[in-house]
Amino acid sequence: MTKEGDADRATPLGARIYDASLIIGLLRLRDGMRLFFRPILRAHDLTDQNWRIIKVLGEHGAVEMTRIGQEAVIPAASASRTVTRMEAAGLLRRQADPGDRRRVLVVLTARGRLLYEKVAPLIRDTYGAIAAQLDPALLETLNITVHALNRQIEAAFGGSMPAVEE
Repeated sequence: MTKEGDADRATPLGARIYDASLIIGLLRLRDGMRLFFRPILRAHDLTDQNWRIIKVLGEHGAVEMTRIGQEAVIPAASASRTVTRMEAAGLLRRQADPGDRRRVLVVLTARGRLLYEKVAPLIRDTYGAIAAQLDPALLETLNITVHALNRQIEAAFGGSMPAVEE
């Protein structure tokens, strides 16, 4: 007599992942996690993409346009449009790279820096609140696993992956 889980273990891993609909599960997880952060972003008139760009610039300083899209996981065309809107709103500015005038760097303005310094601690605190509501060990395992799988996917496709339009 077999145990209930034995049949699952006999099924190839790829089939089990497909049957569990990994991508749909990851999308639900992403959307569920966003629910924790959206009130903070909305209170500061930010979209998810706006915040990701501000976060990249707040953490790295002056960043080349192509790197913004990669770091913020935003397709290049969307990143360019979003940066243009954020520049018009006075949150960031483009400037020539002093070392290579052909490259364009993006930096936070004083207003953008203040916004980053105001919102980043709220986002950080929210991660703490998430860990208090969800299993912290499971979140840590998920974080480690997601980063490891992302590195493997990047290696499988020959380097950093461009963001994909939804």
